[in-house]
Amino acid sequence: MAIRWSDGHEAVYPALYLRRACCCAVCMEQPGEERAEATLDRDVHPLAIDAVGTYAIHFEWSDGHGAGIYSYEYLRGLCPCPECRGTS
Repeated sequence: MAIRWSDGHEAVYPALYLRRACCCAVCMEQPGEERAEATLDRDVHPLAIDAVGTYAIHFEWSDGHGAGIYSYEYLRGLCPCPECRGTS
């Protein structure tokens, strides 16, 4: 998934990266290490992407998960690019 932010920055989020970053209550109940190492299908992908008001995105994932809401602020902080990660 790609988002072009209002400041012109374009972020590209691999599906598995986003799925692992789910911050819903169900996912957050798992210990951090277990969550990070979750045995997710490497081919997981969104089946549906819907806006939640003007502040977030909701994904329905191919693995049946659909509880998470990703705020735009959260997504911007997740940007995996070297510039945002401070590794450029």
